Amino acid sequence: MDLTEEHPPHTTIRQENLEQELSVSYVPCQVESGGAFSLQVLEFKTCLLEAVEELQIRRDAEIRFGQQINKLVLEKQELEWQKEALQHQLETMIKQHTEALANFKKQGIHQLITQSKDNAINGLKEELKALQVLLTQGQLNMHTRCAL
Repeated sequence: MDLTEEHPPHTTIRQENLEQELSVSYVPCQVESGGAFSLQVLEFKTCLLEAVEELQIRRDAEIRFGQQINKLVLEKQELEWQKEALQHQLETMIKQHTEALANFKKQGIHQLITQSKDNAINGLKEELKALQVLLTQGQLNMHTRCAL
């Protein structure tokens, strides 16, 4: 198993050092049950190497998870800042909308008042014209009666 692709260099160096120490310290015992003893030592070394490898894998996983957590924390902070900025923008737009609506209503009221005044003025002008016509007709009638 090639660990250099999965693990940072410092973990593979430690593993190589440990493997060298274990292989150098291994000296088969010359006892009657020497074969069984050296087999036990070999099994112990194998288990130890597997445990070390498992610990290195866990450490590397913890490092990756820590980096992912840090990245997620940063992303969360950025999203919170964006949320605050959007809330501020929304509040500003609501305020502007409210002001524009109030101005529109004021303009509408002023426009209605102006239109009402214009209608009243136009009505009075028509009455004035009608009265002027009557006055003119009345004066003509008077002149014609006086002339007769």
